[in-house]
Amino acid sequence: MKSNSGRTSWAVVGMLNLVSFTIGMESYAINLAAPTLIDSLSLGLTTLMWVINAYMVALASTLVVAGRLGDRFGSTRMLLLGLGVFVLGSASCAVATNGTFLIGGRAVQGLGAGLVTPHIVSLTFTVTPVHRRGFAFGLGGMVAGVAVAAGPTVGGLLTTLFGWRSIFWVTVPLGVVAGALLWHWAPRPGPQKAAVDITGAALLTLSIAGLAISLLHAGQGNIVAVAAPLTLVAVTALVFQQRGRRDGNALLPFELLGHRMFLAMTVVAASLPADVTAMFFLSSYVLQHAGLSPAEVGLVLAIAPAVSVPCAVLGGRWTDRPRGARQVSVTGLICFLLGTIWITATLGSGPSALVPGLVVFGIGMGVVFAGPVNLGLATLPEKWLGAASGIFSTGQRIGSVIGAALVGLTLQATADLGPLQAARWAFSAPLALLGGVWQMITDWVRGARGSVRPGRLRRGSGRRA
Repeated sequence: MKSNSGRTSWAVVGMLNLVSFTIGMESYAINLAAPTLIDSLSLGLTTLMWVINAYMVALASTLVVAGRLGDRFGSTRMLLLGLGVFVLGSASCAVATNGTFLIGGRAVQGLGAGLVTPHIVSLTFTVTPVHRRGFAFGLGGMVAGVAVAAGPTVGGLLTTLFGWRSIFWVTVPLGVVAGALLWHWAPRPGPQKAAVDITGAALLTLSIAGLAISLLHAGQGNIVAVAAPLTLVAVTALVFQQRGRRDGNALLPFELLGHRMFLAMTVVAASLPADVTAMFFLSSYVLQHAGLSPAEVGLVLAIAPAVSVPCAVLGGRWTDRPRGARQVSVTGLICFLLGTIWITATLGSGPSALVPGLVVFGIGMGVVFAGPVNLGLATLPEKWLGAASGIFSTGQRIGSVIGAALVGLTLQATADLGPLQAARWAFSAPLALLGGVWQMITDWVRGARGSVRPGRLRRGSGRRA
């Protein structure tokens, strides 16, 4: 590909979104297959939880390493490698004969998804013309919203019609087709000369995996299962930090952490999925205790992702305007806050009372994600885009786990109050997160005024990855 302008660039963006949809749909599709999995493979509850969570742990612990490897070997190469691993993991899951085999396949899937995800962000940023980046990220937000809405529906439909194995088989041809087209269209530069910090990669992977495992157990009352991984996190993170400050070829460029806007947007990128996860979990919890069937709960909760789809495109276009990224970020946060407050205030009043809150929340979901990505990456040197994208993606995944953990802890602590009151208390977690993010983004974005107008972005950022 000689230029990143024209139809070829948008073909690459389209294939990247197909990959994003495939991975996102797979994340959510398995949930409705849980009862069938229990019967088919005679799974216990603990095994089932690891079938679901092994994917997330492997994904979250791989992202930063994958981003840095992309800086070294090229984003396209790492994305294609990850896509191959993901397809292999999907096929392994589809032929699994017991819970252990299935957990292993899910971990391989998560590893592949982790190798792929940061390069979807960095390649979209690189191949898209500067003045259309907001629109491109808006399309990515739309695809993410569709994946959230379609995942459970597709998973339930495939399980009903063809059995649970079809959930995994369907991703194989999608991955192969997307990989073949990206091989043909996407840019593939020569390897860079920077060394790969293998020890640092192992330490960082252990740290993130330990954090994810600890958070996943936080709401289950098992102190040992929380404390042991956290101890591992503390030790490995300390060693990683000390090595990184002494090593010029460190896996994580510590100069990157000195960019104020990037750090602010990374925190935002982690906090927003935490709020989304908490809100959907709690709304589902309340609706099921109100007597709705899983299908009815799914239809009610699909309102927010459905609303987010057109709003993501509009938000992306808005982001391309001068000062648009900041305006979109603040507007999205306001919608998140208002939607969450409405849902909290109307709990127990019936499904129809939640609809206005879900609509406003969906608007926030659609417009808010393009702005922080653009703000965070726009002023960074091109050599750090892979690492920065990996940090962003890791923050989002860890944020989702934090949201679920906070809700689980609060529900457990307030269980004696009954489902409705416990849910009201649990909603304080996402509200507190959003309040903190609101304060931070308004202060930090004001401090970086004028630094990320589209017309002032580095001209070289449109070069090939």
